[in-house]
Amino acid sequence: MQVQRKEDKVLVALEGRIIYENLTGTQVELDRLIGAGIREVFLKMDGLIFLDSSALAMLLRFNISAKNNGMTITMVAPPPPIRAVLNCTRLDHIFPILTEKEAESVTSQFAPAP
Repeated sequence: MQVQRKEDKVLVALEGRIIYENLTGTQVELDRLIGAGIREVFLKMDGLIFLDSSALAMLLRFNISAKNNGMTITMVAPPPPIRAVLNCTRLDHIFPILTEKEAESVTSQFAPAP
């Protein structure tokens, strides 16, 4: 997982498989963002292969904590299998989700200056 911060925005690149057995590291990193002066969190998901139910629950808990602290969470470019899970579990009604095309404007904000 990679975290890039620019002012009060953060881009978190989630990668690989997030499952119960490796959830703790991701959860700790996301929890560190709460109360750190961040207003917007973008979860870049194009590198994700798989999420299990514990990962989905973690994302829901993070969303609740973030909202309680005045933050917004947006999912960015989930690949089709991940998008299908989000749709099936109706999480697409809880999290705003940007398509790959829409994601370009977000990710470009975090690109290093020339």
